[in-house]
Amino acid sequence: QNLAMRRCWVLLALLAFVAARDMASDGFLSAQKTVARDADGSYTVTLKYKTTSGAAEDVRVRDELPVSLNLVSGSLVFLGQNGGPEWTYHTYTVSIDNSAFSIRERNTTLELPPAHFAYKRSGAEHHLQTDPVTFYPELHIPVGHTRASLLIAFFVLVLPVLSAVTLSKYFHDSALAAARREKSRADAEAAALQASAEAEKKQKMQERREKQGGAHRR
Repeated sequence: QNLAMRRCWVLLALLAFVAARDMASDGFLSAQKTVARDADGSYTVTLKYKTTSGAAEDVRVRDELPVSLNLVSGSLVFLGQNGGPEWTYHTYTVSIDNSAFSIRERNTTLELPPAHFAYKRSGAEHHLQTDPVTFYPELHIPVGHTRASLLIAFFVLVLPVLSAVTLSKYFHDSALAAARREKSRADAEAAALQASAEAEKKQKMQERREKQGGAHRR
């Protein structure tokens, strides 16, 4: 029992260490940014802040998204609410652009930039930003929608590859056909030159024989 209690305390200490490591603080205001996957494959980003004591006035939160994420609901800007010793939360939902995935890579690594906090304390302006957040999204195919999922997977993953292969084969075959046509043309020109040279040679030989025959008759 004592061993189980010690393990529990160690686990709680590790969790507290991880939470503290990801927490941004200027000594008065503490802020944190986290991301969690939802059941539908989207992601909820949570921004939270609190003070050590007293109130932070006119708290303004501004966040940003990388180009591979799309805002589904909520807002990247949160204005005008004061903060106190209890956590204040602001959330929004994002989805991932499927171009971030490929037929071989069904998961990827993304980094959310820091969220920026501004507030007033005793009339003075203060600023704080969180650490960036790295997470590892996976391609989401909805359960219970097999046909639609297969179509989505086909158009997102398979079709681009098939198109690339087909176009590559088309251009390769076109290049081979053009090379064959060029070789046929060159062979025809060579044959024509050869025939012309043979005809000219025969004509010269005929002229030489005629000259020799006329000399004998004289």
